[in-house]
Amino acid sequence: MVDFHTHILPGIDDGSVSTEMSIKMIESDMAQGVDTFVFTPHFYAFKYSPDEFLQSREKAYASLYYALQEAGIAPEMHLGCECYYVPNLVKMDDIASLCIEGTDVLLLEPAGTRLGDDFFRDVEYLVERRRLEVVIAHIERYVNAFDAVKTINKLRDCGAYIQSNARFFVGKHSSLALRLYKKGLIDVMGSDCHDLSLRAPNIGPAVTELKKACGKSRFTEFENLAYEILGLNS
Repeated sequence: MVDFHTHILPGIDDGSVSTEMSIKMIESDMAQGVDTFVFTPHFYAFKYSPDEFLQSREKAYASLYYALQEAGIAPEMHLGCECYYVPNLVKMDDIASLCIEGTDVLLLEPAGTRLGDDFFRDVEYLVERRRLEVVIAHIERYVNAFDAVKTINKLRDCGAYIQSNARFFVGKHSSLALRLYKKGLIDVMGSDCHDLSLRAPNIGPAVTELKKACGKSRFTEFENLAYEILGLNS
């Protein structure tokens, strides 16, 4: 299974603080069925340039890669980012460099708690004009039981994929999460893990609930879409 949204890379953002913590996070995720990781540290265009971010990400990845080799752990790993939405982001010349490596897939984090018209317009621009595949991060932060279906369908009309955090399926809003899953309105899942305590890897309990809700066959389709988006099913 793919963990599509993680903050496992050490020392680059508010996620893992060390290679030791990162390895424990990976081991925990793998014990819950994850074999493929997308590393998505935060990118803020108002803090640094893409080039500065990519240099920091490479340094963090190198330290983790060699530590994993020494530990004899070899998951499938892909470098990306969680790109925070700001006005004019869509016009950034090198925005494609922020996509998951080897793909044109961009994990996009909306600003605030509600999605405005500008956001929908810019998502459509990224898809149609910049030819990117946009995945909207942790959709549960921007919808509620009254507007979820309408909002997600509007994002789908813009050409976006929808990612939810695993916690959505087991928390107080799990009934909404499972309703959206049953309607096929959530495309991929991520742990959005940051540490080993408050925001630890937590894919396993969500997988249990998803299989219980619609069966293993439906879950396999859901699981495979993440590999397809990353180009790993060919």
